[in-house]
Amino acid sequence: MNHFVLGLLTLFVAQQVSCYEHHWESPYFRRFEDSREECSEYLALSVVDRERILRNQYPDEPKVHQLIHCVLTDLQAVLDPSGLNRAQMAAFFQPLSTDTCFESRTEKCLETSLANVGEKDFLARAYKIFICYYRNYGTLVQEHRFVNYCNDSSSLYVKESLVFQNVALDVLQQFCQGNILNVREFQEVIYTFLLRTGFYDLNEGLAFDRLHIQYHRKELLEAEIQQCQTDVKRQFCQEPVRAYQIFKQCLNEYVNVLEIVQKVSKALVEAAGASCGCSVPETTTPAPCYTCGAPTPCIVCPRLLTISTPRDSCNSCGAPAPCNVCYQNSTILSDATERPKTQPCYNGQC
Repeated sequence: MNHFVLGLLTLFVAQQVSCYEHHWESPYFRRFEDSREECSEYLALSVVDRERILRNQYPDEPKVHQLIHCVLTDLQAVLDPSGLNRAQMAAFFQPLSTDTCFESRTEKCLETSLANVGEKDFLARAYKIFICYYRNYGTLVQEHRFVNYCNDSSSLYVKESLVFQNVALDVLQQFCQGNILNVREFQEVIYTFLLRTGFYDLNEGLAFDRLHIQYHRKELLEAEIQQCQTDVKRQFCQEPVRAYQIFKQCLNEYVNVLEIVQKVSKALVEAAGASCGCSVPETTTPAPCYTCGAPTPCIVCPRLLTISTPRDSCNSCGAPAPCNVCYQNSTILSDATERPKTQPCYNGQC
């Protein structure tokens, strides 16, 4: 029955994936110039108007407002109504190496220029933002730059990663409960996702500049996270474990990937006609005989156990080898009641 449900799930996801025009889309790179030319065509600007706009360095007029709004929207640099994506906008400008005030100068310009522009006047706001960067931040670059993925694209790449790795339904149920990071199958999923999005290279590791544009965290450009990756790469040589450990130890706290995995997994489980069941935090241990769905579906979620001291090497029944007791030398509290420090094993459980 599980294979039948999983087959339907895979078929459903494959159909959804095929609906996207850019399947197997490589990391999204764009040039400002290319986007400007495309938007000029959309807005039916004549060759004469295009040349005049460039010659006059983007004059303050309605046609130019509309053009710039189109370009910045296409490049994900300005999104209505949320506003400016600073990391993305900065990617299309190159400051002078000797200029140490370009950021503060640009911010002051933004504060002054936008003060008297209505919040819903999106065209005028986009133009003012562009002019501030154009005149204060640096020179427009001619090279292609990474353009951040929208939320729908990020969800698509997570969905594809789950499908490509043939994640079983019971594992998806764990994911949608929030039990993700320490589940073995997540190693292959995050490895696929990082490669698929162009955030990870097998030789170079994480693409910090792209991650900064995508997640807007300055910490992703600092030396600390780069040193973290270097340390992890020394410890782990094989993929996908290396990519997983880099994500877990260095990247996870700065991105919302686990949140997206949980959301997408929930949608896939529900599409298969199943339920996520009860949610159990990864940091807790379920009480015996109270695990949701085992031995039969239950209504009440597991009680939480707090381990007050570290466990011995033989702390889990059946691991590393069959033992007679578990949680040795530990005090276990449940429902505010102290239990004995040793407990017998019954069928592999305390």
